[in-house]
Amino acid sequence: MNVEEDLRTAALTYDINEDDVFSKIRSVGMMSSETLSADSFSILKCLLELFYKPMEWLQPSILEAFINASADSLEVSNFLLTCENFMNYVVESISHHHYFQRRLLVLALACNLTCKLQTCEVFGTYMKDIPAIVRELSKALLDNRSPNIDHAASLLRNLTQLKSVRDAMFTEDLGAPLIITLLNSNKYAMHWQREIMFDVVRNCCFDADNHTIISAIKEPFFTGLLYSFFGEGEFRDWEWQLIYPVWRTYLTATIEREASCRIRFTILEALYRISASRVGREAMRSLGVYYVLREYHKWETDADANELCGNVIGILIQTEEEIGCDNIMEWSLEKEQNFFVKLQSTAKEIKTGI
Repeated sequence: MNVEEDLRTAALTYDINEDDVFSKIRSVGMMSSETLSADSFSILKCLLELFYKPMEWLQPSILEAFINASADSLEVSNFLLTCENFMNYVVESISHHHYFQRRLLVLALACNLTCKLQTCEVFGTYMKDIPAIVRELSKALLDNRSPNIDHAASLLRNLTQLKSVRDAMFTEDLGAPLIITLLNSNKYAMHWQREIMFDVVRNCCFDADNHTIISAIKEPFFTGLLYSFFGEGEFRDWEWQLIYPVWRTYLTATIEREASCRIRFTILEALYRISASRVGREAMRSLGVYYVLREYHKWETDADANELCGNVIGILIQTEEEIGCDNIMEWSLEKEQNFFVKLQSTAKEIKTGI
């Protein structure tokens, strides 16, 4: 008998050899995408039949097979996303803590199913209570007791490809927007948590309509975002007065800037996205973000980060009349190219001492 026939037999009878069935299930995860998609995904359909049988001891192995099969196969991911009952089980299990091991497997599978925007959008159609799911997944970024990457955090990062999830990050949770709670955890988080957290925050800065919300919470938001850039700097007396007072205590030699170039670059990407809109630029200027970035720019040694920082600074030091639009991202390609030529010139001037 072949694997499919063995699995189908197992689905029809409870009189089975457990070791043999486990072996057959594990082999599914190692099959090629072509084999799995043959005959309308008949092998995967057999596994789904087994999954719903009253043999719960098989479910972890089946989930592992789905994880392995979907890791490198968009076809398998697309098939699983069409299985409504199974997908409802996956989404409901995200917040289900009764079966810890099974939840970990479900989260790993969900990460595979949401890594691309196309499949993430389909996954999102099964999410009935997005704010509740976002709150649940964000807990993985707030608990600093685990040295290992939590799939819940990775899933949250994937889901921020969706506008609805990005919007949910700005909803209130325990008296503050969830995005502020995450930013406040930066000082005490594990390195992997900080990487994912700043990825999430950066993604939430893509939408210009959320920049108005960011402006309304600008003090805690930019304090959390810029904390990694605080450190020793040289400021004129009048410049010092233009910097948000809380930040002045951090702009000393006793504060060390972020050591991870990846995190620094992610933060700069977030700042760049915010600086695209007028409301974002005005919020940044009102707190003296330019002066913090200017001193950080002198310290930065990575070429890509240095260039991106220079671009953000180049935007902030221009007047709104010089920029000439509310949202840079809405410019025509020609106007955008001309603007960036000007930015590069400005960045060189900054490097020589502006």
